[in-house]
Amino acid sequence: MAVETIESIRLIQQQIPHVKAILGVSNITFGTFGLAFAVREVANFLFLDRSAEARPNLAVVNAKKLERFASIPEEESRLAKALLFKAPPIYVPADHPNARVLEKCSRR
Repeated sequence: MAVETIESIRLIQQQIPHVKAILGVSNITFGTFGLAFAVREVANFLFLDRSAEARPNLAVVNAKKLERFASIPEEESRLAKALLFKAPPIYVPADHPNARVLEKCSRR
């Protein structure tokens, strides 16, 4: 859904520029039951970062919950990108707090 959302915003801005595109950032992870809140935060931030390229007119975010991009551990970033962009992780550490959920994603 992340790829489709970003592409939709890009097309709206390109094809009908007088229409304003508003992005609800946390909507991308809403309903991902079983994911820890911290994982949702990382995924939301990465989605916001990638969505900026499509140039939405407004992005609705909870600024208190956003981490600086550089402070996100590489492993968390890799797993969140896999979740968002339909690239299941090849390896999920057994001690990862969301190992069960991420393993299910990798089997799809």
